[in-house]
Amino acid sequence: MEKTISLVLKNLSVGYKNSVLNGITTEINSPRLIGIIGRNGSGKSTLTKTLLKIIPPINGEILLNNKNINDFSVKEWATYFSAVFSGVPNVPHILVNELIDLGCNKNNPQKSEIIKWLKIEDLINKYADELSDGQLQKVMIARALNQNTPYIILDEPTNHLDYIAKDEIFSLIKEIVQNRQKTIFLISHEIEKVKNVADEIWLVENGKITNL
Repeated sequence: MEKTISLVLKNLSVGYKNSVLNGITTEINSPRLIGIIGRNGSGKSTLTKTLLKIIPPINGEILLNNKNINDFSVKEWATYFSAVFSGVPNVPHILVNELIDLGCNKNNPQKSEIIKWLKIEDLINKYADELSDGQLQKVMIARALNQNTPYIILDEPTNHLDYIAKDEIFSLIKEIVQNRQKTIFLISHEIEKVKNVADEIWLVENGKITNL
């Protein structure tokens, strides 16, 4: 079991020039699957981009083991947080096996297991820019898992997958939390599927977060 890490959001406000979410206060001390739901434009992605240190908080604090996010370098923060975004990215002409290793520890013993979990063994020697959207999304999930961070943000990770693949990914996400001691922030419009797997659900609405 990996060492537990404490993440605290303290009176946090997030946004760009103006805040879109305010007064977020919560503490996460154990691996959890947190489902984040809400209408488009409600601030879900803005919150996760703040957690990823892509945009700074407007007010309040994000504390990791009592250390403020502003005191971490971007490189150091990337050892704690990884992410998969909703849009399928443009990727270079690179082998899938190499793409999964980008920015990661190439000696991660979990890599082979991750590839098997996602059932992408037949893709690793293909070029990433030749894959379908659904295949590439699975590869990007594998890359995030291979980064081996305690926190993973998944922003609509099943957007480009069929119904069977969606069920597989949701089951996999739950298994990762339970067996790999990760905390996953899962943004999804698949509300019923989120309810079935999440340990807690954050409803983002009217500038606030409510625990359901």
